Amino acid sequence: MKYSNLVKTIIIFLICFLTFSNADAQKGKRIKIDVCSVVKNAKGQPIPDVTVYGNEGAVISKTDGEGKFCIKISAGTSLLLEAKGYKSTVVDYTDEQVIVMEEEEYMYSNNDLLSVPFGKEYKGDIAHSVSNIKSEDILADDHVESVWDIIRARVPGLIGNDNIRGLGNSLVIVDGFPRDLSSLNTEEIEQVSVLKDATAVALYGTQARDGVILITTKRGEAHKRIINLNVEKGFSLPRALPEYLGSAEYMQLYNEALRNDGLSPRYDDIQISNYSDGLNPYRYPDVDYYGKDFLKNLRNTTKVVAEFSGGNKNTQYYTNLGWVNEESLIKSEKRGAMNKFNIRGNIDFSLGKYIRSHLDAVVIIRTEKNPNGNFWQNAASLHPYYFSPLLPISLITDEALYETAKKIDDKYILGGTTQYQDNVYGNLYLSGYSQNIYRTSQFNGGFDVDLSPVLKGLTFKSLLSFDFYNRYNQNVTNKYAVYAPTWDDEGNIVNISKIGEDVSNGVQNLGSGNLTRRIGFYGLFDYKNTFANVHNLNAQLIGYTYQLHQDGVLLSHKDNHLALHLAYNYARRYYVDFAAVMAHSVKLPKNKRQGISPSATVAWVVSNEDFWNKNSFIDYLKLHAGGGVILTDMGIGTHIYDESYWYDASFAWGEGFYSGNTTKAGRTANPNLYYEKMHNYTFGVEAAMLKHSLKLEVQAFYNKYSDQVLRRYNYYPAFNSVFFPDENYEATSYKGIEAGLSYEKTFGEFSVKVGANMLWRNSNVVKRDELWQNQYQYRAGHPTDAMFGYVCKGFFKDYNDIENSPRQMFGEVRPGDLKYEDLNNDGIIDTNDQKMIGNSLARLSGGINLTLKYRNITFFAIAETRTGYDYYQNSSYFWIDGNDKYSEIVRDRWTPETANTATYPRLSSKTNDNNFRNSTFWLNKGNYISLSRMQLTYTFPYSLIHHLPIKNASIYLRGSNLFMISSNSRLRVMNIASEPQYKNIVMGINLMF
Repeated sequence: MKYSNLVKTIIIFLICFLTFSNADAQKGKRIKIDVCSVVKNAKGQPIPDVTVYGNEGAVISKTDGEGKFCIKISAGTSLLLEAKGYKSTVVDYTDEQVIVMEEEEYMYSNNDLLSVPFGKEYKGDIAHSVSNIKSEDILADDHVESVWDIIRARVPGLIGNDNIRGLGNSLVIVDGFPRDLSSLNTEEIEQVSVLKDATAVALYGTQARDGVILITTKRGEAHKRIINLNVEKGFSLPRALPEYLGSAEYMQLYNEALRNDGLSPRYDDIQISNYSDGLNPYRYPDVDYYGKDFLKNLRNTTKVVAEFSGGNKNTQYYTNLGWVNEESLIKSEKRGAMNKFNIRGNIDFSLGKYIRSHLDAVVIIRTEKNPNGNFWQNAASLHPYYFSPLLPISLITDEALYETAKKIDDKYILGGTTQYQDNVYGNLYLSGYSQNIYRTSQFNGGFDVDLSPVLKGLTFKSLLSFDFYNRYNQNVTNKYAVYAPTWDDEGNIVNISKIGEDVSNGVQNLGSGNLTRRIGFYGLFDYKNTFANVHNLNAQLIGYTYQLHQDGVLLSHKDNHLALHLAYNYARRYYVDFAAVMAHSVKLPKNKRQGISPSATVAWVVSNEDFWNKNSFIDYLKLHAGGGVILTDMGIGTHIYDESYWYDASFAWGEGFYSGNTTKAGRTANPNLYYEKMHNYTFGVEAAMLKHSLKLEVQAFYNKYSDQVLRRYNYYPAFNSVFFPDENYEATSYKGIEAGLSYEKTFGEFSVKVGANMLWRNSNVVKRDELWQNQYQYRAGHPTDAMFGYVCKGFFKDYNDIENSPRQMFGEVRPGDLKYEDLNNDGIIDTNDQKMIGNSLARLSGGINLTLKYRNITFFAIAETRTGYDYYQNSSYFWIDGNDKYSEIVRDRWTPETANTATYPRLSSKTNDNNFRNSTFWLNKGNYISLSRMQLTYTFPYSLIHHLPIKNASIYLRGSNLFMISSNSRLRVMNIASEPQYKNIVMGINLMF
């Protein structure tokens, strides 16, 4: 089936299903009745602001201050009532004048039903700590742009997007299996759970070494029809663009670089003056590739997402349709843009009294269309004086010279030289285009069988998944000619030399295709029961398999395991949570492919004890501790347990008529190769205070990653280098503390909500295969993110300083070059003089968010911070020598006159290996505070819209990536030779029908 036909089939299926569901909801609408009632709690007190859904959510009403409401519904239908702090209530139509809603129990409300591996649990029944965020709690005040923004700076222990506790990129699970988050819109996410402890992640087997981010998408709810439309229009501004020197200034400084190297200047004063006066910018060009001639001031963005959900007690549906458009910042006739179209359908339905099933389908098409050529690479490398990209035909004296040339805006032809034929305007206007196309289709199907007739509390669940990811390139590649001019003394072009040819065949090419297939299945028996009202037991037996097939990869990735999970609590006071996973890995020898990963957590809810003072300002207090071992094969290559050979040098015989190749040993077998191990130990405290308005969670953790696989080149003699195996050897450890604090309170018509989190972490290389001449060179005993380099002592002042300093072995040095410290005092600066000079991961990171609401106006802001880490300024923007393009940085270069104030080495026209090495000179502190987002929202009062076919309406203004406070903040957010980072301003409207 063609891909387009597949999309059409799914769309038709969803439309038919929605039509059927809507028709089913219309059955009883011929007879309309008015229902008026009052809603109270168990104490007989009226409950205001209750949302009442009728006709399966087609109509709604709200209770007033006395708990009264009236609604017109079809006879025979049910009402759904929802209110904060109360359990959702479904009532059939009745003449009773009072509806009683039951208050929710703390940790057991609808909002406390959290996604956990292979299911959902109330937060109060989970022994370990789970950081969970519901999207509806976020999107109302912070309509985030990407999925990562939902958890970034909100979850304790998370660094950036998906690095949990500094361990590395965590496993991302979407609706049961590993998936790419780029396929999701934020609006289709129900909740995100961040799992860190061994007991929490163990059920995902060998892939769960670095933690798990668990994402579930939305599903329809019975009796609650929702049609939601969100439209955003905005623009993006570059946070910072590189600044390169103009032609004249470059020539002056390049002459200086030549003199520094004892060479004669290349450019005379007349040349420099011609380039600086700007009288003829075509003959003496000064091209700014980051200027207004090539870039727009901003790029426009558009996003439209529509959601449809609802259903009855038998069938529920959820559909998400979306379009995202981002224009290019580059000015071009071939307008570049990114477009993404998505459709999702999640359907749940009953197949009888004991069986429920669900089907999910997702189709995503994303296109990225741009002119040919690499504009950003050219902008960072082409010097401003090389050539004028455009030559005005008005300056060409003979029309016959340009009569057949391709024109730009009928005013210009393309300039160039035999050396530089890659013309930016030629790429933007004449070379054709390149379009990358990404197509994603995902299918989930599963069923749940209630086996309570066999054993009370027993169910069987299964899920089967097929994912297909296809990428290919579609392009039209044309050739264009450039012209080298000959100028006369009057500034006219008297001749042009054509370089290359113009070829526009219009042929569309396809290439760079890639197909990835993912197949997953799990089945589980889930037993949940309560005995004598105090013994609560939950047991799961899980079988899991997952395979990833990629074009060009000979061996598929496979993950297969069996898992047992037991959770018990006594009277919601004492908890024991145990998990054991039997892993299976094809990366290991046959006799070593199975292994057991055990883990356990115990918890004590102190506040549920009889001795606890219920009037204490601490309303809830839980202590938990746990540990376990995760067996993993993520760091192990395929078939490295086996011996290997390869062809080596060739030889001939029979007077050259015959030839062959020698065979060379590559690796010795290791029949005892085994899993790598991640040991995890945690201790945590969770508390709620001041009538649950103030919440705190704190966790201390220790992880040890041991038996890491490598070949020990430093252990065996060099002559024996091919006769030793890969083996389990290296080890690293991680420790830290994470904490989260939140406060929420309402004062009349004003409410405030503030949240803060932090992570302090450190690491240590416990054991590493290494051999150095000096103790300070060893990586063991240092953090895993240690940065090794030279200690810079400043600039060489003069030749006398050079003569009296240790000899530096990185080429000839001159005054103004960097001088390094001789750590081993051998009189030579070489690789033996490197030591730890910094670390690349933050020791302390955190985030803070604030929500202020007054009546219908809401203000939201979120910021994040990191401190205690370093980074190198070592891109081409900073490391400049030879014929490199000069950036603004070189203005602070060393000269004899600026020796006391210079912050950059001397300029050199040669390759300078001495100055451009990782050292303390190029090391910078990474500390920063960044305002990630701000949003101002106005929600229209219900009294203004309840007569309209709108249930809820709001407008908002959002800004993201607004500013950063740090040293060199502009340089830090600047991208070199690639598209810039953006700050975004967006206006949005949200309508619920």
